Amino acid sequence: MKRIAMLFVFSAIPYGIGTYFVYGALLPTVIGSVIFATIMTITLGLLHYLGTKEEGSFNSPIKQEAKVAITFSREDAVKRCENAINSLGGASVKDVEMEKGIVRGRTGMSFRSWGEKLSCIVEETDAEKTVVTIESRPIIPITLVDYGVNKKNVNKMKEYIEM
Repeated sequence: MKRIAMLFVFSAIPYGIGTYFVYGALLPTVIGSVIFATIMTITLGLLHYLGTKEEGSFNSPIKQEAKVAITFSREDAVKRCENAINSLGGASVKDVEMEKGIVRGRTGMSFRSWGEKLSCIVEETDAEKTVVTIESRPIIPITLVDYGVNKKNVNKMKEYIEM
C-alpha cells in the first residue's frame, strides 16, 4: 500500500508543478493533478501486479536477494555466478574479484526496466562448501515498481547456480 501511495504522490507533484507554471491557476492544477495521478497509479499498479502475480511478490521490496548453499569450491562457485549472470537475457558480467569472491553484472534496458545491477558474493564455509548471496536491484535507485524483474533475475540465477 505504501508503494501505491508513493506512486500517487510522485505522479501528482511533478504534474501539478508543471501545470501550475503553464496555466497559473490553482484549482484546475489540483484537479488535473489528482486525475493524472489516479490514472498513473492505476496503470502502473496494475502492470506491477500483473508482472508479480506469478511470483507472489507484489508487496516485496524492489531490491531482491537470496542465499544459496552449494557444495563447490570458491573458484567453481565464482565461475557458476559468472555463467548465471551471462545466462540472463541481455545481461553481462562487468567485474570479477576472484580473491574477494565477488561477481558484478548488469542487465540492459528493456520495456520494463532501465536495467538492473546484479551481484554474487561467494563465501567459502569450508574446502568444498560455499554460500552464495545473489542480489538484483534497479540501476535507478528511486524505482518504485519493477514488475517483478528483480525477483525473476534472482530466481533464475539461483536456479542456475544450484544446477
